[in-house]
Amino acid sequence: MLIKNKKFIILFFLVIMLSACSFKKQAMITKENNQLSSVPEKKIHNEMTVPLISANDHVRGTIDAPVTIIVYSDFECLFCARFENEDGSVARADAEFGDKLRWVFRHYPLPFNAQAIKAAEASECASEQDKFWEMHDLLFFNSSANQLNTLQFKQNAVDLGLDSAQFNTCLDTDKYYDKVVQAIVLANDLGIRSAPHFFVNGHSIIGALSYEDYDTDYGREKGLKTIITEELQKANN
Repeated sequence: MLIKNKKFIILFFLVIMLSACSFKKQAMITKENNQLSSVPEKKIHNEMTVPLISANDHVRGTIDAPVTIIVYSDFECLFCARFENEDGSVARADAEFGDKLRWVFRHYPLPFNAQAIKAAEASECASEQDKFWEMHDLLFFNSSANQLNTLQFKQNAVDLGLDSAQFNTCLDTDKYYDKVVQAIVLANDLGIRSAPHFFVNGHSIIGALSYEDYDTDYGREKGLKTIITEELQKANN
């Protein structure tokens, strides 16, 4: 697995270098280490065409929901966990807006997070048994508790009532490694360089955005609640 991690890191940076040639006109999206910033990032202004939702995506919510939120994320990223945990913006949006939202999760494990790829693979192995979102929630809980490792992934499978033999074989054989790496390549081609990075009805936003509006040195910024509310108003017009 160490060899695969090294190959992934090399591939990650190679793709970024190649992608840079295609994005010369694009403003710098974020610092390379954006994940470590404790300040929610401002919404970026460059245009990005988000790939259509496909059978490869993990989707929850009604198909005709007026607001679709596509999240590119990393299970080992602490700010991703903050965004997605039970007290974060995702849960608060779910509680307030319910079936008006459709969520899509896409993998973007960062190269400096040692367990990120394997965690993504674990979620795919759980998806084989229709438990992607349950594993998704546990992985972010594990991340917050600094408990991301293969033994914990397998314990999660037991806790979720999965067929352990099937799950363990899937995980131990790196069955979904290539799928996860391909997801990274596609995200890099789009111009994504950090996590979390998400799109609300196509509007690109970087960082673990606060749910409520917040103050910055540049003035008052919109939180996720306001952005969703504005999209719902557009849908009703």
